[in-house]
Amino acid sequence: MITSEHFRALFDPRGIVVAGASTHPGKFGFVALHNILSCGFEGDVFATNRERAEVLGRTTVADLTEIPHGKADLVFVCTPAASNHEVLRQAAAVGIKAAFIASAGYGESGEAGLELQRELVELANELKMMIVGPNGQGLVSTPSSLCAQIVAPYPPAGSIGIASQSGALGFALGQAERRGMNISHVLTFGNGADVHIADEIAYLAGDPGCAVIACLFEGMAHPLQMLEAGALAWQAGKPVIICKLGTGKAAATAALSHTGSLAGSTEAYFTMFERAGFVVVPSIEHMLETATFFAKTSRPKARGVAVIGASGGALIASTDAAETHGVPMPQPSEEAVQRLRPFVPEFGALRNPCDLTAMMTKETAIAGNAVEAMLTGDTYGALVFPH
Repeated sequence: MITSEHFRALFDPRGIVVAGASTHPGKFGFVALHNILSCGFEGDVFATNRERAEVLGRTTVADLTEIPHGKADLVFVCTPAASNHEVLRQAAAVGIKAAFIASAGYGESGEAGLELQRELVELANELKMMIVGPNGQGLVSTPSSLCAQIVAPYPPAGSIGIASQSGALGFALGQAERRGMNISHVLTFGNGADVHIADEIAYLAGDPGCAVIACLFEGMAHPLQMLEAGALAWQAGKPVIICKLGTGKAAATAALSHTGSLAGSTEAYFTMFERAGFVVVPSIEHMLETATFFAKTSRPKARGVAVIGASGGALIASTDAAETHGVPMPQPSEEAVQRLRPFVPEFGALRNPCDLTAMMTKETAIAGNAVEAMLTGDTYGALVFPH
């Protein structure tokens, strides 16, 4: 059974072991150790290497049995799939509670790999360990200055938690700083053999360091568990932004070969997302922008949205988008209209959407005054200023 203690071991470990550390810069075991050391993790860092080779200036041990008991809570596994049963046994023997498995060769590779994956989960359950992966990219916990990843940069610290079934997350993290996206946690699931995306949403719903949850989703065997996780996030007041990958038949096939996750019926998933109260977006870029927006704003005081700007075309496009997505755009109150009137030219539009025309660019104070006037009263919970 997965508990909060397992997640603490994953995201806030006292120490971490890289199993299969390598002297070769192109190997997972080199990159993972480099990222952990270079991003400021303050706990104990250990590494195993069969030849006891020095890696990145660190002395290594031949296997996990040489690590003092209780010094590490997490093992980042970069060893071949055939070795990993023994790695887990050794990890459990020295008190490790969580394992992130970057190794491939499991469910994504066919029936034989799928059977090996089942055996791995059975062993983890027997050892009372939590495993994330296999075939995963890594994890980030900025409160712990922990960056245990085989690709992707360490993002700026903040309050957005990311749960991903896709390696495309590397692109997302690369864009984070440029977009002003500040991250609390990142977890990639690879094949999701033991821990899956609903588990992570449920955990982040209760983590005080996370305010918004962003998800890259392919598919899962028990999608109704997402409803339970969504309910926890809703109760905690945390928006869940979700981007569904693999919506076409060809993409669904690719998802199966990529992580072993069956993408399933797009319509069924979208119905489930709606019931869970998730904000569904069409692309990774939309996920980044939307999560950043929610992280920087408070909960709207009303459902109505005002649109105001200087470009008629942009205002029309915004209105079309609102209608498509069922976003209400009520007209301003009489009080708001009277306050708006001095700032809207006769050839503008004194309504919602409100067209200030090109006069706004000549009189720079117009925009601010018009926005303040438009938001008079409690009609609108948000305002869009397209440009």
